[in-house]
Amino acid sequence: MIYIVATFTFIYLTSSIVDVVKYRKLNSPILSAAKVITFVQALVAIYSLQIAMFASFGEDAGMERIMNSVFGGLLCISIFGMAVYMVVRGFEKLKTLPK
Repeated sequence: MIYIVATFTFIYLTSSIVDVVKYRKLNSPILSAAKVITFVQALVAIYSLQIAMFASFGEDAGMERIMNSVFGGLLCISIFGMAVYMVVRGFEKLKTLPK
C-alpha cells in the first residue's frame, strides 16, 4: 500500500509543478494561487509519505524525529514564503488595474 501512495504522491507533485509553471505564464493571480495551493498539497503529501515510511521502515527513533522536524520546519517556512509572495504579487497586480 505504501508503494501505491508513494507513486501517487510523486505523480501528484510532478503534475502540480507543471501546472504552477504553466498557469504562471497566464498572468492570472487567481489561477496561479489555485495552482500554488495544489503544489502545497503535494508537499504536505510528501511529508505524510515520509512519516508513513519512517513508521514502516524506520528503526532509529532519534533520526526519525530529527528528519520529521527538519522537513516539517522547512515545509512551514516554504508555505509561509509562498503565501507572502502571493499576497505581495496580488497587491502589485491590484495597483496596475485601471480605476
